[in-house]
Amino acid sequence: MQTRYVKRLQEALRHEPVWAQVRLVSFTVDPQFDTPDVLRDYAERVGADPDHWLFLTGTREEIWQLSKDGFKMPVGDAPPGGDGPILHATKLMLVDEHGRLRGYYDGVSDAGLQELRRDLDLVLREG
Repeated sequence: MQTRYVKRLQEALRHEPVWAQVRLVSFTVDPQFDTPDVLRDYAERVGADPDHWLFLTGTREEIWQLSKDGFKMPVGDAPPGGDGPILHATKLMLVDEHGRLRGYYDGVSDAGLQELRRDLDLVLREG
């Protein structure tokens, strides 16, 4: 469901001058299944612009740590060595060009997408 909203963001931005400065990044929550080839096929199926929207994977522990410690997001109670997808919130994050986390947005609502877009414009003007 989040992918649908990110796709809408991509479509809204791709015809604007700011598009050159934007990178969208999706991280798998099921690294045992989502190999680079699986993610590449998925990206193609959803129409992701490969120059601007990346689909990334890593070890389960790396993704768990990134979610919990890097993005400060709640993750499921299963230990990093557990099986199955990592339980996660449906938030989108805005990260600036310096790697600073600038905001959290509802990743499955029009309102969340509008707020993200507004803040993205502000962050891009700062740069």
